[in-house]
Amino acid sequence: VRNGCTRAVMEVSSHALDLGRVHALSFHGAIFTNLSGDHLDWHGDMVQYAIAKRRLFTMLPDHGVAVVNAEDSRSAFMAQAAPCRVIEAGAGSTAQCICLHESLDGSRARFEGPWGTMDGIEAMVPLVGRHNLQNALLAITMAQQLGVPPALIEERLATCPCPPGRLEPVAAPEGAGRVFVDFAHTDGALSSTLSSLGRILEPQQRLVTVFGCGGDRDATKRPRMGAAAVESSHAVVVTSDNPRTEDPQSIIADVLQGIPQERMKDVTVESDRATAIRQAISMADEHTVVVIAGKGHEQVQICGEARIPFDDRSIARAALSGCPLLGRHLQSLTILDRSHGALPPITGISIDSRTVEPGQLYVCIVGDTHDGHAFIREAISRGASAILLEQESHEVPIPWLRVKSTRHALGELATSHRKALDIPVIGITGTCGKTGTKELLRCVLEQSGTVCASPRSYNNDIGLPLTILGGTAEHDCMILEMGTSSPGEINALARIARPTHAIITMVGHGHLAELEDRRGVAREKYSLLPHVREHAWVRADEFPMPTSVATIDRFGCDADHGPSDVQLHPDGTTFRMADGARFRISACGAHHASNAVPVVLLARHLGLDDDTIQSGFDRYEPPQGRGGQFLVDDIEFVDESYNANPDSMAATIDSFLAEDDQSRNILVLGDMLELGEESVPHHEALGRRVASHASAASIDLVMLVGQQVQHTARAMASSGWPGDRILHEPEIDDDAVRRIASMLQPGDRVLLKASRSIGLERVHLERARWDSEVPAD
Repeated sequence: VRNGCTRAVMEVSSHALDLGRVHALSFHGAIFTNLSGDHLDWHGDMVQYAIAKRRLFTMLPDHGVAVVNAEDSRSAFMAQAAPCRVIEAGAGSTAQCICLHESLDGSRARFEGPWGTMDGIEAMVPLVGRHNLQNALLAITMAQQLGVPPALIEERLATCPCPPGRLEPVAAPEGAGRVFVDFAHTDGALSSTLSSLGRILEPQQRLVTVFGCGGDRDATKRPRMGAAAVESSHAVVVTSDNPRTEDPQSIIADVLQGIPQERMKDVTVESDRATAIRQAISMADEHTVVVIAGKGHEQVQICGEARIPFDDRSIARAALSGCPLLGRHLQSLTILDRSHGALPPITGISIDSRTVEPGQLYVCIVGDTHDGHAFIREAISRGASAILLEQESHEVPIPWLRVKSTRHALGELATSHRKALDIPVIGITGTCGKTGTKELLRCVLEQSGTVCASPRSYNNDIGLPLTILGGTAEHDCMILEMGTSSPGEINALARIARPTHAIITMVGHGHLAELEDRRGVAREKYSLLPHVREHAWVRADEFPMPTSVATIDRFGCDADHGPSDVQLHPDGTTFRMADGARFRISACGAHHASNAVPVVLLARHLGLDDDTIQSGFDRYEPPQGRGGQFLVDDIEFVDESYNANPDSMAATIDSFLAEDDQSRNILVLGDMLELGEESVPHHEALGRRVASHASAASIDLVMLVGQQVQHTARAMASSGWPGDRILHEPEIDDDAVRRIASMLQPGDRVLLKASRSIGLERVHLERARWDSEVPAD
């Protein structure tokens, strides 16, 4: 009322009326929809149930209005209790609904009644089922009596939202069955729902129903619900629905008593409701309609005294995105050599036997170190439902498929799955900044939807397909990181990903062992662009770009879109866009501002405003090994240990030394790998850069780790760097890590930067171990 509300609408239960919970309220109007067997454990019989409902109509004032469903036999009993005007709605009544056309997408109907128009109100209502049309008629009649203009009613009908859990459709990918979630939890309601759908099914369509009955509630309806389900369904899955303190199997046994013996062949029993939903959806093809009945909008499953989070819609969405599609994709693999056993429902894919979840397909990847075939038994013990392998084995007791290459099969599965996902897919590549840019973009886009993004650095021919295969109908967009170490890899990944949008962070000196020089790096990174369908943002450089159907915008300091007024702070970086908008990110460094520019541009392109973008930036935390700061024993570590190349090394050192701090600054730098013939000159250039750095005077100690940085040490010495301010550890064993950690003092600032295999994060982990071993006073 404080917010200007002039009308309030509420549901009134028989319990509320019986227990006096609403007696302090004054009602102006009341609607009677129907009455079917429910809550008889409380009311005793249908007569007492009807009497409880009737109390609502006795509470109406003389100037009020009652609308009753004339198609229910108890409507007259309700109407007689009302001291005010009563309008009957239903076939042959004062107000009636004429269904002109109905389908699984909604119904076109004409509503006629006492509202002063000759032709009634005709509209397409996005609700499925005759009972929903009847409910709409009751609502329209009451709205008209309350003075809502017919034109407004007609306008609003077209956008009428489906009531949560009332024949609510669950979004499904192309080629999957149609799934609806409904609250029907009595035999009458279930029969009405299924009959409504049965009338509009095409001859080739099948109806599969999943339902259960509540525990500690009216047990007499259980066999009636079983009978109602099989009467209107081609197949039925009987499961649990809030068993409370009863044994679920006992409840199911009561339900089965109402099912004729000749129909038992069409009945599946599965007491676990999530599994039952997945099984029903696994039966479904494009000609199947699945109804999950009983819980509707509810979001818990009550077992004993526990209220366990549970949502039929979420379970169904996950099953739709995985099970039917993955099963079909597997059967259509072009490199399928042989299969054994009927393929069961597939809920997901795993390549790690240690993390396999029940229902997943285990893919045996043959790697340089491990062969996935050696871990099949462990995968099966953890619940794998099928195996994708290269080496046939008669000892595998579950269905399997043999292919020539499981890596290629994984890519083919991802290609098929990607085609079924109608969402923006953003591909990100570049020599430096891929993961940081991906994480910035993920934080921003999660402000307005659900995002599927590469976990960690899943950016190769295994990680990218796994990310795509994790995409579901619940996701609003997908962000894919694309890495490379040799020519052709980006092109292959892009063929799988088919990105709608792309970001190329930069072309630098990375993976030169295979890509030879920056021109080769540019060719490889730019091979993404011909596959981009809509829009790409590319860091400005001197290399020509290939032809692309996408719109391509350049960004960078010398481009139209670039960061300006970049300011470094102890807790992050601020920068200004070309249009004057200012942003802040919680990572220190001008290179982070450069990575953030295409994120802002892409997010704006997708419709996000600047406040939302900043909210996403506020949630950003640097990924592990990419700029995270740790305080251990009063030593501040900046962990950049995940990767290193000449460009990222220079940017990181510049940012580290830009902070005006009186602490002792220590650089712990390791080998930059995969530089090929360019390794020696680039490591020498690193030494000269450190020695001649504008802030060199603030560098108190440089510790070098690895074989290649011996060239860095020699270049520093040739540039006049003092010998007492440099230490070289050629080996990267645990002893070297301990020696480095022992030279650090409380109050130091320490930068850790090297290629991944050096493992420099062990330095701060070692120091943290020491700190934890110090006995308390």
